[in-house]
Amino acid sequence: MRKKSGPPARKLSTASEVEDLQKGNDVCIVYFGKNEDDLKDFNKVAEKNDDLPFAIVEDAEVAKKFNAKERSVVLFKKFDEKRNDLETVKEKELSEFIKKYSMKKVGTFDQKTVELIFGSNQPAIVYFGTTGDKWTEAEKLMEKVAEKLGGKLKVIMSEIKSGMGKRIAEYIGLKDEELPSVRILDTRKDLKKYIMEGEITEKNIDDFIAKWEKGSLKPHLKTQEEPKENNGDIFVVVGKTFQKEVIDNDKDVFIVFYAPWCGHCKQLLPKYEEAAKKLKAKNPKLVLAKMDATENEVESVHITGFPTIKFYPGNKKDKAPMDYNGARTTEDIIKFIKANSFNKVVDDEEKKEDKKDGKTSDL
Repeated sequence: MRKKSGPPARKLSTASEVEDLQKGNDVCIVYFGKNEDDLKDFNKVAEKNDDLPFAIVEDAEVAKKFNAKERSVVLFKKFDEKRNDLETVKEKELSEFIKKYSMKKVGTFDQKTVELIFGSNQPAIVYFGTTGDKWTEAEKLMEKVAEKLGGKLKVIMSEIKSGMGKRIAEYIGLKDEELPSVRILDTRKDLKKYIMEGEITEKNIDDFIAKWEKGSLKPHLKTQEEPKENNGDIFVVVGKTFQKEVIDNDKDVFIVFYAPWCGHCKQLLPKYEEAAKKLKAKNPKLVLAKMDATENEVESVHITGFPTIKFYPGNKKDKAPMDYNGARTTEDIIKFIKANSFNKVVDDEEKKEDKKDGKTSDL
């Protein structure tokens, strides 16, 4: 991204200067007028958009040559409808206007598009596939979809064999055998993925979008298969077993959501394993669990970083879990579990003391 030198918006005084600006850029944004309040907001937005050229035209006669209203903004571009007009020059509205119209109606996954969808929380409908005979046909179909949407969803064509498209496909867990596939990526809160069933036709896509707008679609959640053996000190939970193993019981469940590549997770897990060894055999109503959050998703669990650690007390499964933010040591994990469990928890040290005193601990 280049940095502008000089003022955020250039002043242009002739029609030919505006035409030169259009010819030299795929997109440019021009304000026609000289209202001070408008210009403050226009320059604020220009300062935040280093990769787009902004210009100011004060001459009313030049504005007429471009059919631009006084105190309006025109976004000129070399694609789609060629220009878009905005009559409300306020910072928020102008920013949204530029986000909506400065990219092609049917885009691809490049850095700018990724920032829009995953950074600015703009939901998108994406055709995932590979280039070939069906690709051109799919592009025409998605162009029709974009025309009807009017910017409510960003429309993307994503070739998944290389570049950013490949990385996005890996991120959402898309497999080659599922291609071609149409999906909605809703990033307004956490990333939610919706998969369109059936043949890829205009009518099916319209129906798919209508259901998403009504909120009647269920998000697609990744899950691994349930382990055939699960006898380790740390119990392995996957997406499809989360409800049964964590929620639908009266056990106290301490669970670590991790990523295999995460350095902090690698440091934590041996200490967590040690805590599990000290507690597991003596506390049948306690589960110390882990879930690979790169391969499994749970709708009610929002992962903000790795590791994310949560505790579900046995008597409060209908309430939000407790977040564990304590020190990542064996001792601190045990201390937290003992202090917050509904069922009584005994560790190795307590068991030794009870034996010395001739007592038997109640579990």
